[in-house]
Amino acid sequence: MKRSTLKLLLILSLTIGSISISLGQCDYFDDFSSQGNWNQVGTLVVVKEGKLQYINGARDAVQRRVFKKLDIPFSSGDCWEMTLEFLPESVGSHNNGQPFTGHNIFTLTETDQDPNHDCPDLNCTGYPPGTQDVIGISYTALNPPDGDLFFRIRARDGTTQYLSDHLTYSELGDLIYVELKKSCSTLTLNIYSDEDKQNPLGDGPVSLDIPDLDDLNYIQHGNHSGGWYLRELTGTIDNVCIERFDYCAESFGEENYLGCEGDGYFVEVNGMTYDESNPTGTEILDNSIGCDSIVTIELTYKKKLSITGFNLVMQNGHFDNSIIDLTAFENILTNKSNSIEVNWYKDSFCIHKIEFPEKFNYENNKYIYVFLSDNSGEFCNSDTLAIPLVFLYIPNIFSPNQDQMNDIFYIKSNINEITYEMYIYDRWGEKIYYESDLPVNISNRGWDGTFKGQKSISGVYVYILILNLGNNKKEIIAGDVTLIN
Repeated sequence: MKRSTLKLLLILSLTIGSISISLGQCDYFDDFSSQGNWNQVGTLVVVKEGKLQYINGARDAVQRRVFKKLDIPFSSGDCWEMTLEFLPESVGSHNNGQPFTGHNIFTLTETDQDPNHDCPDLNCTGYPPGTQDVIGISYTALNPPDGDLFFRIRARDGTTQYLSDHLTYSELGDLIYVELKKSCSTLTLNIYSDEDKQNPLGDGPVSLDIPDLDDLNYIQHGNHSGGWYLRELTGTIDNVCIERFDYCAESFGEENYLGCEGDGYFVEVNGMTYDESNPTGTEILDNSIGCDSIVTIELTYKKKLSITGFNLVMQNGHFDNSIIDLTAFENILTNKSNSIEVNWYKDSFCIHKIEFPEKFNYENNKYIYVFLSDNSGEFCNSDTLAIPLVFLYIPNIFSPNQDQMNDIFYIKSNINEITYEMYIYDRWGEKIYYESDLPVNISNRGWDGTFKGQKSISGVYVYILILNLGNNKKEIIAGDVTLIN
């Protein structure tokens, strides 16, 4: 059985549509070395001393954030990767001293409004639900807290909010490298202990599928204006980098195969088996940047040329040096098609070709081998067929006079495995002899010239021979033999 190397994850060369990545540079970068274009809302979340700082707990329950407008907005079709350095030094406490926080350490927003609420004032009176589109990362704890701190992805499409699973990591005082990737409609969050992102922390990554969003025009860092005042965070953010992919496109792959029916070829794609009974289909996987990889499978199995077995049965040929014109059979094999070529060989491995089939010297071979090839390309070659070369010697006269010469009418052949049935009829059509399962080349097995125990008169008798050639193949030969007493 032949099998493709394609498996569940599709080990396959995909043609990815014009995907080029701006590696090694940030399309957006801020090291907070200056206040720049940052706008500050409230206190305790400030750009200061070359970092974005959360000061004195930067409690929730009122607006505390900074924002600025992006030079180039992020659209729903964009793919990008964001990294930042986050150092959580301390958090608030609640529920018998359990760590308690809830802050938006990174957010892209449609407008300059608070990411969580459509706040009418600094205190966000009434905490009206947010209505703008948002993508962001929260650093938070459950309420009531259970001792764990975690990161998670937040997204909102108008008033509909989407939240990822928790990426739990509760250590404080460690510098954390945070990574958020957007590819097509999926966001993926992970955290690391090193800048090269070789050593992941916590139980990530976590992912979130999101719908199409409106353009995101602002970047923000801050707290949660609607959170409980006991939620606190003291720490810093630095070196925010966003790298864009030029295109977030679907990729397209093909698994094409052209073979022959019955060759056993199959391929597995996305857990589905494609073979001769299921040759075409489409599967959707994730490509290298997390976008849909649309794989089209098309397996084609050409029909084989059919070839009907037959036997070359020659009567009264010489066993050791007979010439056969094999081309006489070619019109039957090809159905007189000019595009089909007949190939004759002396061996089953098709190594020793018969160069002159019109004058093939038997040379004691019991078989010759033939297969058909199609010059048009429409069909596959036929299977190689072994054709027995059956030479028969059928006497035309015998004399059953007990002189130990030609006393029995029997058949000789070059193939000892042949058996035959023999019918003998006199001139009036009466059957005077029948025997089945006669072996060839046995001189005392055949017709001894008698009928009902009496010698038959001299004359011409008709015989019918039914040869059993093996593999349920039979050959009928009729003729006459002269009996001389």
